[in-house]
Amino acid sequence: MLALCPALSSCGQEEVAPNISLLNAIAPPDQVRATVLRNPALLAVPLQAWHDFFAAIGLEDSQFWQLCCNSPGLLLHGSVWQTGNVLMFLQALGWSELELSTIIIPHHAEILQMDVQGQLQPVVAHLQDRGLSAAEARAFLHQHPQVLYAPDYQAAIMQLLRKQRLLQLQCI
Repeated sequence: MLALCPALSSCGQEEVAPNISLLNAIAPPDQVRATVLRNPALLAVPLQAWHDFFAAIGLEDSQFWQLCCNSPGLLLHGSVWQTGNVLMFLQALGWSELELSTIIIPHHAEILQMDVQGQLQPVVAHLQDRGLSAAEARAFLHQHPQVLYAPDYQAAIMQLLRKQRLLQLQCI
């Protein structure tokens, strides 16, 4: 298994064994094997630290397993510190822990790798520059979290605001 990935070439069995044990404890061994074969570098990251972090905010083992399978980039390239900053930012925008664990983490994990000041706050500022109040900006992002990680968030916001205004006009 260690020979499958350059990231594992410097790892010894004693370093990857805890990760294998953790994964086997939360998922069936055949699924663990398939996932590790697709993403062998998962065995070289501090999975226990990630697992403990997400467990502390209420993520269940099955949800953590889905994160390993569907969003390995967060675990491979992100950091617990960065993810914590993003989650605090989202909570300040009104997201509950339940919403974070059932909406953001499983469906919008890309957000968790972003820089709050450099990438997320400018999106909120842009919404406010477009005339939305702080509460309206929060509600908009709650409805459209994908805007936070859109490559061209300004165009995405304009398109969604146009659609909302058209829907409002149709309801009049």
